[in-house]
Amino acid sequence: VLFEASDRRCVGVSVDEAYLDATKTCRERNIGAVALAEEIREKVYAATKCTCSIGIGPNMLLARLATRRAKPNGVFYVDEASREEFIAGTLVRDLPGIGSSVADKLKSFNALTCRKLLKVPVESIRRVIGQKMAQKLLDSARGIDKSLWIERPIRKRVSRSAA
Repeated sequence: VLFEASDRRCVGVSVDEAYLDATKTCRERNIGAVALAEEIREKVYAATKCTCSIGIGPNMLLARLATRRAKPNGVFYVDEASREEFIAGTLVRDLPGIGSSVADKLKSFNALTCRKLLKVPVESIRRVIGQKMAQKLLDSARGIDKSLWIERPIRKRVSRSAA
């Protein structure tokens, strides 16, 4: 179902999570992202009797955060026009890669949301969590995701040997 909807641009993250680039499918079928997501949900349920939540966004970070808002069993769409407001209200602790250790270090700034975090001087954040982590955190707080899309080759066959 996922490969079909994404023209095989599907990256599995775990047994129950995947990223799809369905841009081409939407364009070719002249269908909106939300309508395609609803189709996918229906097909997944028909094939597995399992419900699923789908988040749609202009990058993997925003799609992942949108998926959290879609739960349980829904669709949530973050488009370019709503990107800034959506990420501004997101809790810093909900950003991927922000574990309890980093969250605890950031408590001193009283910046629970991305909006508030972006008002903290960059140097202060760097001192507390380091330059590299601070850059990644601040990019995420702005809705910027520099993750590379890594397509995995399609497995052609599965073989086994018997001894």
